[in-house]
Amino acid sequence: GRGIDAEYGDELVSIPLLMKCVREFERESSRCPGNTDSNLIVDEEKLSALLGKLQKVGVLESQGMFVRDFVRFGGTEVPSVAAFTGGIAAHECIKLVTKQYVPVDNCFVYNAATQTTTVFKI
Repeated sequence: GRGIDAEYGDELVSIPLLMKCVREFERESSRCPGNTDSNLIVDEEKLSALLGKLQKVGVLESQGMFVRDFVRFGGTEVPSVAAFTGGIAAHECIKLVTKQYVPVDNCFVYNAATQTTTVFKI
């Protein structure tokens, strides 16, 4: 992975935070954010509020794009992203079973839009 740097760091940190907010949204609403077109604006506001509450500083400007994307996709999975993450998971399993190489430590994040990865300790 690239690691956290000035170009991608803030953006990639937003992804695990938003995943946590999406899970909270699903617990509260019993549905994925953005599951219908009529809910997009309301769901974006609710997800932004959850993110702001989690961070205790509000939603950063750079995070607004991620909130919109998470709502716009409505809980769907993109096949190429699923294939990539499945390959990473399989590779990590092989590392653990064979006890060769060093497995990823903690939280692995993949941004398909920019084709970047990083690892965070949470």
